[in-house]
Amino acid sequence: MIYETLTIGDLVVKNQVIGMGNQVDIPLLEDVTWDGILGLAYANANLKRLGIKTLMDNVIDQKSLVKLNELN
Repeated sequence: MIYETLTIGDLVVKNQVIGMGNQVDIPLLEDVTWDGILGLAYANANLKRLGIKTLMDNVIDQKSLVKLNELN
């Protein structure tokens, strides 16, 4: 797990926890070209216990959409 600044278009989310792996055994992903997987997990007890915020929780807490709207 690492902390990273995530950018999706003009949307910026700082200090997002990202899980890293060098091998993924999911047959569906063998048929497409990809360079990463963005999880959209719901907050749950395990994540909270580890102090990990989901992407959407960080977007809300950091007011990233509000800031993006102000730029446009």
